[in-house]
Amino acid sequence: MRSENADPAGTVTRIDSLSIIIPAFNEAENLPIVIDDVQREAGKHVADGQCEIIIVDDGSQDETSTVAGKAGEQDTRIVVRRHPQNRGLGAAIRTGYEAATMSYVCYFPADGQVPVSSLPQLIDAIGDADIVTTAYTARPDRGIRLLQSKVERLIIRMLFPGTPDIRGVPRFMKREVVTQIPMTSTSGFVNFELLLRATRNNLKIVTVYIDCLERLGGQSKVNNYRTIFKILIEMLKLRFRLFEK
Repeated sequence: MRSENADPAGTVTRIDSLSIIIPAFNEAENLPIVIDDVQREAGKHVADGQCEIIIVDDGSQDETSTVAGKAGEQDTRIVVRRHPQNRGLGAAIRTGYEAATMSYVCYFPADGQVPVSSLPQLIDAIGDADIVTTAYTARPDRGIRLLQSKVERLIIRMLFPGTPDIRGVPRFMKREVVTQIPMTSTSGFVNFELLLRATRNNLKIVTVYIDCLERLGGQSKVNNYRTIFKILIEMLKLRFRLFEK
């Protein structure tokens, strides 16, 4: 449920409850900053005490688990889930979806590239839609990441002909979306899988454009050929599951 409350700074859109998922893999350096940003921003736009932060440690080998655990001890609204082994971004996101209990679900990566300050923009956009996706006005892609994005879009058009032009990443949605739509991907391809299945279920999707920042620190975990190969395999598997009949 959305409402608008006036405050000295103007009109602020608030929602009754929100689950914010933070998937993290070897992000001990960045995670505390993202947690602080999420807590501060959610406090402005979510009813008091009705925001849970779900940190999913995807088998990290650094101090991510320790950082997440301490955050959970300091704030009872922080829920920590941990994969014993690294299972992939999609698996971490799905674990977060399964743990979510609030009316709306949102996710921000632990690397800080998606500004948490975009949360009010996402809340404003949901309206009567089911899913709000985010596309970037510009992003600091280069090298393999830029190539990866272009190849993914090309292959998607080839494997899923006739699919509506799906843009962006599902960032904010009603919780019933993730409880009713089955997802199987364990890589970042889970985002496209969710949107593809949503369009097949005639759900309403809107897109907003936001900034994309440089990583706060550390190195990307998805810019490698192993991840690209995994995404390709999941594309093929989904293609055959959806069209085998």
